Amino acid sequence: MDKCCSCTIFSEKKDVENEAEYTLSDYMPSVSRIVKTEAMLKITDKLVNSGKLDLSGEIVYTVLYTAENSGLLKCALFKEDFEEEYDMHTDTEKVANLCVFVKPVPIHATAKLVGQRTFAARSKFSL
Repeated sequence: MDKCCSCTIFSEKKDVENEAEYTLSDYMPSVSRIVKTEAMLKITDKLVNSGKLDLSGEIVYTVLYTAENSGLLKCALFKEDFEEEYDMHTDTEKVANLCVFVKPVPIHATAKLVGQRTFAARSKFSL
């Protein structure tokens, strides 16, 4: 049976923010009112190199809104690339079998209309 010995060599919480503008696709109806906005951060890559931790992935915004003419509830998804770097303040070259655990926790997500078909979205995550 394999024994696993683990110790924490780096632990840091960091809040990261994102702002972007998105325009609805042509086949989606114009917006009357935004009902709800959610954001989810998906970490797809983690790289430890020379004492640095590089994270990359994407933020997925979900915007629920009512359509301008029909009043029907519609959902729009928008994706944004995500990159963040940490200075680990330690020599990672001497650590064998390094395991990286990152848990993104959403703090808030908002969207506001800047036109009938354009959203300004903001989100904040704790990593």
